[in-house]
Amino acid sequence: MAAQEEHAGHLGTRLGDLEADVASWIDVFKENLKTLNDELSLVKRALSNSSGVLEQTSVKVPELKPFGRARVVKELETFLSDMEQYITVACAREEDRQQ
Repeated sequence: MAAQEEHAGHLGTRLGDLEADVASWIDVFKENLKTLNDELSLVKRALSNSSGVLEQTSVKVPELKPFGRARVVKELETFLSDMEQYITVACAREEDRQQ
């Protein structure tokens, strides 16, 4: 009988510790939720202050010309610059589609 009471006391202690842990986790989650709600309110406020419609800018991207094995440095630089612009615009358009 004494062993059972001791075991019950041990379980009671562990249950109390578990309750304290759960309570602290709940407090952490409540703080995180409040922070997220505050941030969401800021985003909503910022969006409501905008014009309501995001303007889509049209960027003129030059057509790529193949690099025809010419050994001219300027042509290579131009080709690489055009490629960089094309990739930048293509990535930006892809990101806009995903949003």
